[in-house]
Amino acid sequence: MNLYSFFDIEHNSNLNVPSTETIANTLNDIVTPKLSLIGLSNKQKKYIWQGVYNAEGIKPIIRFKYRNLNTAFFVGVNFSFIPSLTQNKKTAHYNYALQVYENSKYFEKGYSIRLWNKSFFRQSLQKFINSNFRKISKFLIRLDSLEANITLAENQFASKKYNYRIYNPELPYVLAHLYHRQGNMVEALKMKTLFLKENEGYDDSIFKGFI
Repeated sequence: MNLYSFFDIEHNSNLNVPSTETIANTLNDIVTPKLSLIGLSNKQKKYIWQGVYNAEGIKPIIRFKYRNLNTAFFVGVNFSFIPSLTQNKKTAHYNYALQVYENSKYFEKGYSIRLWNKSFFRQSLQKFINSNFRKISKFLIRLDSLEANITLAENQFASKKYNYRIYNPELPYVLAHLYHRQGNMVEALKMKTLFLKENEGYDDSIFKGFI
């Protein structure tokens, strides 16, 4: 760590968590101009930068989340044809919800953006964006097709590394819709069955007009 010593941070000599307003302003100063270069804007939601849907119904999205001192960017896509699941186990169309994605660690392992204080947040954020903007851009370009998203979701599902319970529907739910869109009805039905088996309280109504 070359900005502050861990010892100092642990003893609160440099600990002064930025306000919500400062966080939002810093993101707008550093992140928004960069992401505008690839057609993403946070005009609708201050912590979510969105593009537009392409011909296949895929929209690039980058989301920033933080809790206590920890932060993360989530980079991926939303599909116009996949409804989100609500807390009451119904469906709704949230065009800002990430449905296939990776987080900050995918782009730069071993480095994190922290909210220890305003200066550290700004410097660590700037470093992350400068170091990873090209990687993030290439990643989003790669996810511009249905097949690429299926490949990523399949790899994540096979590795069991990601669990989408907190942010979005689980991978079997997403994969079921992606396979259906692709016309692979065998795999679509398999993923639909798996999702319903592993998630109590859901029924076929969440796949209305699907299979």
